[in-house]
Amino acid sequence: MNLVPLAAGSASTEMLSLMPASGGVSRLGFGAFADRFGGLMTLFVGNPLQLIVSAGTVSSVHMRTDSSSRVKLDARTGCP
Repeated sequence: MNLVPLAAGSASTEMLSLMPASGGVSRLGFGAFADRFGGLMTLFVGNPLQLIVSAGTVSSVHMRTDSSSRVKLDARTGCP
């Protein structure tokens, strides 16, 4: 899932700078977890964590967007 286009302004550059580091750390961590507990248990743990992080990222991006940056629609036509 690519969340970078959802970011507004400098938030996208922050996300792009953190993604390689967090990807490496998570790969090492989940690799160690999989070696110890097995692949199926890693999937059962990793999928809910990914859902939580994705939902939190999307909601924080929407909270950073102020109402003045949204496009105003004409009430009659529904067009900007």
